[in-house]
Amino acid sequence: MSFVDELPATLKAKIINISGTNPEALEVFEELYNHLSSDSSSKKRKIADVDDRDYYEIDSIDPATIIFQLRELSFQSPLRKKLNLTFSISPVTQKPILSVAKSNGDKPDLVIDELTKDNITFSTFLPAPEKKNLLYFVVFYQRNLGAAFQNEPIVLTMNKEQVNKQLVGEKLIKEGEDFKLYIQRQAAVSGFKVSETFQGNFNSFFVQAHRGTKEGILYFLPNHILFGFKKPILLFRSQDIDSISYSSITRVTFNVTLVLKDGDKFEFSMIDQSDFANIDDYIKNRQVLDNSMSEALKAKPLTKNQESGALAEAEQQLPEGYEEEGGEVDDDDDEENDANFQVGVEVDDTSDVSDDEQSGSGEEEEDDDEDEDEEDEDQEVDLNSDDD
Repeated sequence: MSFVDELPATLKAKIINISGTNPEALEVFEELYNHLSSDSSSKKRKIADVDDRDYYEIDSIDPATIIFQLRELSFQSPLRKKLNLTFSISPVTQKPILSVAKSNGDKPDLVIDELTKDNITFSTFLPAPEKKNLLYFVVFYQRNLGAAFQNEPIVLTMNKEQVNKQLVGEKLIKEGEDFKLYIQRQAAVSGFKVSETFQGNFNSFFVQAHRGTKEGILYFLPNHILFGFKKPILLFRSQDIDSISYSSITRVTFNVTLVLKDGDKFEFSMIDQSDFANIDDYIKNRQVLDNSMSEALKAKPLTKNQESGALAEAEQQLPEGYEEEGGEVDDDDDEENDANFQVGVEVDDTSDVSDDEQSGSGEEEEDDDEDEDEEDEDQEVDLNSDDD
């Protein structure tokens, strides 16, 4: 069978007509057919390999395949450096991919080749508390090409003025247009959604909190709670949260513990008391169980052994001089609050007797005693004289 027989009828007729006037043309058409068939088979094999999740690499980014690119962005995750974020067409699958690289000529540090709602689990813009002109952009996903960085999320900081200036300069958006809308549209065309969480009637907010020794930001979003941005960055879906409880409540701060439906617990501490009302409303509006008064968090009665231990510890803390039987502490001062206070015993601070007079009376008593001793000696002398 000739290759011509595999062609559509109209194309077959044209080739036969040309070959009739120029017999050598038929050989050229056949070579072209074989070449295209071989190239097509090669592409099909590559796509099949990708579908089987076999590893393949992208060595660089062809500028002709770029959909749009944001340059010199400060990344916090999965690595900390200034890099480009690029939406482009894969040379292998011919589908949109998201790349993180130093430049187009460098091999990308990270490539997400599945921009689908199944792989991209959550993406949004978040305000940066430290500066109003900064904006966080986060992308959480299941897997990337080659499982680089253990599939840690993408977190980067955008300078609003710089990004807007770049996109306006490239005529991708008009002056005054919100660049976030442009990125959201391009992401949607590529296959995933960038959610808007801080506009409209969502009432999203954030608080300063600690996770262990790490200080971070706790974002309360419409359908998620997110803590960042020091690793590990944590993302919780509202539907996965079983209960929330408060603890370590002081006049200034309190702690919040999230309990997931799988039993995992995550505590966030040192939250300012001024944020309590917002968090409490968030919990009630989403009908999440407030487990602060659960039996597990209540103080439990002491067992017999625990009571003995507590008694021994209390005895060690008793002051010196404590009498076990009487239960009294030696105290020379006679005060109302003392256990040995005697009613009616008073000290007369208005006494007319001076200290000197009291001292003098004491000396007179001593003189009397001396006189008596002398009389006794005289009696003894007289008795001795009688014996003589």
